Amino acid sequence: IEVAERCGAAKAAADARLLLAWQYGKRGDHAAARVEADLSLSWARQIEAGGVRDSTEAASMLMTAKVAAYFDETDKEREILHEVLSRAEARGEWVTQADALAGLIDLERALGYFQQMTALCHRMLTLARSMGSIRRVAASLLLLGEAAESLGDQPAAMGWYEQCLPLGRATGGRSACHGHRVAAPAGHPR
Repeated sequence: IEVAERCGAAKAAADARLLLAWQYGKRGDHAAARVEADLSLSWARQIEAGGVRDSTEAASMLMTAKVAAYFDETDKEREILHEVLSRAEARGEWVTQADALAGLIDLERALGYFQQMTALCHRMLTLARSMGSIRRVAASLLLLGEAAESLGDQPAAMGWYEQCLPLGRATGGRSACHGHRVAAPAGHPR
């Protein structure tokens, strides 16, 4: 990190700080994770405008949202995730869109806002199908089932689970339909 920062290598510094934020978060040192996520975002914004900056900044913002979740700053978390989603949609970056949607789904799920979760899951399902990501389709179907079940709609929940099961098996067995996350990254702290 020190070499990258001393040399002004903004991308390397942002990535290194991002990894450090993730490590601190996993260790439970959320204050240190916040410092590193903020530094990562600061370095990402120093990269010359373009694709590399956009993707690095999005990754740093997603980590900043995750850190906000550590401190139960749900409004800040939601705002950041919506901003990342909006930017990714404008640029047509499907993976970043999926990651932001996954964060929003996790947030609404944790707060018990199952109607909002359902709407986001439908968006994720459409996106996952467009991406051709069977794993994300399966996870979206699973989460739609969970949301329907939480809303007391057992027939709808069973329908979603029935659609999920063969896809889950096709992507490696039980994991895709037993609590597997929609997003590939480290995941949400909830």
